[in-house]
Amino acid sequence: MPDHEDQDSNFDAEEAVRVLRTNTISPKSRDVYDGSIAQMLKWFYDNKRQLLTEQFVQYGITDGFSKASIRRFLADAPRNAPIKFKDFNVQDFMEWIVSIRKEDGSTPTYSTYNCHRAGLFNLFRDYKQDIRPLQSELKTHFRGLQRTTTQALANGEGKVKIGKDALEFSLYKSLCLVLMKSAKPDYVFTHCFMTYCWNLMCRAGNMTSICWSHLEWRNDALGIYFAHMKNDQLGQRPRDPRHIYANAIIPEICPILSLGIYMLTTPISPINPQVFPGGNQYDRFRKVLIRLLGTGEGSAELQTRGMTTDDIGTHSCRKGATTYVSSGSTAAPSSTAVHLRAGWALGGVQDRYLRYEAAGDQYVGRTVTGLPMTQPEFAILPPHFQQRSPLIDKMISICFPNLPTSAVQVAEFALASVVWHVEFLEQTLPSNHRLFFTPLFRDRDQLMDLKNLVTCRLNSPGDSIVATGVPPHISILQHMHSLAKNVNDVVPQIQKVAPDVIRGVIDEIEKRAMTAGTVTRDGLEDLINGCLEKSGLYLLVQKLENSPTSGIQQEETLTGDEAVTMTHMVGMHSWGGRLHLVPQDFAFPNSCSQIAWQYWMCGDRQKQYPPLRILSKNDMSNTNMQKRLSDFRYLMQLVEKRVEEKGKWIAHPSIEQANEMFEAGKDVLDISEVSEKGRKRRGEQMKWSTMVNRVRNKRKTQRTS
Repeated sequence: MPDHEDQDSNFDAEEAVRVLRTNTISPKSRDVYDGSIAQMLKWFYDNKRQLLTEQFVQYGITDGFSKASIRRFLADAPRNAPIKFKDFNVQDFMEWIVSIRKEDGSTPTYSTYNCHRAGLFNLFRDYKQDIRPLQSELKTHFRGLQRTTTQALANGEGKVKIGKDALEFSLYKSLCLVLMKSAKPDYVFTHCFMTYCWNLMCRAGNMTSICWSHLEWRNDALGIYFAHMKNDQLGQRPRDPRHIYANAIIPEICPILSLGIYMLTTPISPINPQVFPGGNQYDRFRKVLIRLLGTGEGSAELQTRGMTTDDIGTHSCRKGATTYVSSGSTAAPSSTAVHLRAGWALGGVQDRYLRYEAAGDQYVGRTVTGLPMTQPEFAILPPHFQQRSPLIDKMISICFPNLPTSAVQVAEFALASVVWHVEFLEQTLPSNHRLFFTPLFRDRDQLMDLKNLVTCRLNSPGDSIVATGVPPHISILQHMHSLAKNVNDVVPQIQKVAPDVIRGVIDEIEKRAMTAGTVTRDGLEDLINGCLEKSGLYLLVQKLENSPTSGIQQEETLTGDEAVTMTHMVGMHSWGGRLHLVPQDFAFPNSCSQIAWQYWMCGDRQKQYPPLRILSKNDMSNTNMQKRLSDFRYLMQLVEKRVEEKGKWIAHPSIEQANEMFEAGKDVLDISEVSEKGRKRRGEQMKWSTMVNRVRNKRKTQRTS
């Protein structure tokens, strides 16, 4: 009871109410408004100081009139007003507006002026002042300002275009391919982030709030729900899913394949529900996009189109996707379906009577993913497993540890897409890409077994899933395609009729000649073949052709408390005048600590690497590799010791058991999200080499203290 009283005494109800009032607009909008008002107050101090309150003037003299200082003063609203609202009029505000200039001396766009007006409205609202007496006059002044701005543009002053350019579909494909060809983890994230910005036709800021619980697989499409949008701040709109479709024809822009690669190479946090966890993933995407457009192939693509990096931004995906869907074909989806997908209000009675329908959004989803709208393949199904198998469940648990139960079906289709495109990935991705160090690619036989279970084709009767979002003209195209195929199959048969008849007559004549004792060429050939087969010569040749040429070492089946059958393609490698356990070009996995642990305990069956825990410095090709082995062993032995302390040690584990061992021992590593400098780091996604330095530095600090 005393604890409860203490808690009540410490609770500041007035502050809680102030926070609620502050939360009426988003933090991002408030930041923009406060920046605008800070700029206005600074100008008033220099030109119209009589409008400012004495308290604000004294505060500015003491603390300075920087934007950060003024923001701190405004945070105290509705107390301590900065201006004398009774003396303030529209003339004062418009004099500041017309004095605004950009850094290059040019005048801003009309949208910038509108933003400043919204900031003024927010200032009056924060300090509980009535803005209505000024609204009519403000509206009149801004109508004149808009005409003046438009006339200036017509005279060639300033930029005619407003905002960033729309991302063209061809440029979008090129950028996706450039991102895929890189092994950088930031590029893997950016590829996934950008493909979903494009397919969802959403603001990049909405992507950062997507959680695993917002994803569900719906027949042949991935459904994603938005709990919050810019024009739905209170979450009052209906919760309708956006349908995301696979594109098996152009794999570099396939959102399902991109999600599969991201899930395989990025550890899923058991405590963070977001698909893209981290402090500010929006800024991460923006910075990588700027870097991509400013260097290498991305810069070359822009130059061929006569564009610069200033023309493309995070909003370009949203603009480009809606433009492509609306005008990329004469059979485009309805504007209503596009508006609802993009989250735009229709206005008037349309918002009341034109509602969301799944079929319309599904058609938009198939179109925006880039499927060909004039071909039957527009209705193609996603890569999927034809039937359930224990192998599929096993690989999902191995490849996606800590996966939420609600996302298991999503992971199944993502895994199927990666398996279906394995040849494309091996040809496109660099050899040191994180994907090739995951358990899926470390057992070629198992990968091929999965490949045999995956199919990707047009819908057939009896399929477990059906094609959705398919317009009528595609169904007609499918029927025409089927008829054309039947005709193409019949024509060769018709052409073969005459030769087959002639051949039949000749065969019959030869048979009668053989019966009569007359020797023919075909009869003699059949007689010799029969003698050779009867003598056993054919059988001898077949045995020689099928004789083994190399041996495969099979590891024995272990028995005991944890019996595990391990089969490794282990081979010795000859270089430097002696035998070694790994080849001379061996490289440690470029991946996170969990994948490194899998290599430490299980090796790589596909590349014939043994468990790396048995390597010695004599197996390394140079001094630098010996140092890498030392770092690798240092980190892995820390986990080993913790696993043994918890009684979870298994000498020869499978991949699943290795994952369980890592979960038991990973607390010895520094997986926390805050680094020494205070910035957030994704510890579970951090490279093992970075983790070595981090753990060593932390232990060194502890010993020193």
